[in-house]
Order: sequence, then C-alpha cells, then structure tokens
Amino acid sequence: MISTVIDLSNEALEAAADEPGAMPRRTTINTALRESVDRYRRLCALHELQHLASEGALDMNLLLDAPLPTRRWRRPATGGAAGRGTTTAGF
Repeated sequence: MISTVIDLSNEALEAAADEPGAMPRRTTINTALRESVDRYRRLCALHELQHLASEGALDMNLLLDAPLPTRRWRRPATGGAAGRGTTTAGF
C-alpha cells in the first residue's frame, strides 16, 4: 500500500462518518474508491451490452419472451423451536 497526502472535503468525511456502520477514514476512502471503480466497470459493461443489442447481436424478443425463473426461498431459522424447518414460497 502506498501513502499519499491529499486534501479531502470535511463535509464528505463527516457525512460518511455519520452513516450507520461507519468505518475509520482509511477504510471509508478505500471502500469509496473500490465502489467507484466497480460502478464504472458496470457502466462500461452496460454500454457494451447496449452496443451489442443495437447491432443485433442479441435477440431481444427471445430475451423478453423468456419466462422468469421461479424460486422457493427458505426462511432462516430464528433460533427457537417454532422457527426451525419452516419453508415458504416468496419471501
């Protein structure tokens, strides 16, 4: 890890510190940088997908007509005997 001296916005740091689960400044800044890079990569992937769709590389009719997958969700056990082993469809 490298050390760099930078000027930061006090308001931005205070706002980040007020968030639930606030972390130390170093962790907050590193997390923000990672999230920014991840967001940029997702945006690039979206643009690539839009480009492929505009060129006809994707059959949008086939994708839009495909049935949505169905799932059965298992509710996590609550620790008491009443909550163990119960399953439910939906949420």
